[in-house]
Amino acid sequence: MQFTAQQRWYEMTYSQAGHQIIEQGGASIGRLLVLRQPDVVILVDISLLAEFRGKGIGGGLIRDLIQDCDRIKIPLRLQVRVNNPALRLYERLGFRKTGQDQMYTQMERPASTTGYSGGL
Repeated sequence: MQFTAQQRWYEMTYSQAGHQIIEQGGASIGRLLVLRQPDVVILVDISLLAEFRGKGIGGGLIRDLIQDCDRIKIPLRLQVRVNNPALRLYERLGFRKTGQDQMYTQMERPASTTGYSGGL
């Protein structure tokens, strides 16, 4: 039920977001939802099956998105649950906290004029 509710919320709130299936070796292992607007890109959701987490796949996809944003000189935004371990990854990639409520931390990575500068 929680997954279905989340899907409906994404469809209503981010109806213009691009939906991509993440594949490895011909198998679907996750999904990526990205909303591209003229002045900002929003990483709506990135999720991988449990057995594919912690292997650099998600980080690589986010670094690709960062490079795209740097190239067109617009920021990349996202929100993450306050207790999600991915928060540390986002900080290492150069995202900074811009807000927080009881459930989510909002983050932004400004576009770099000199190219990708996040570390890992």
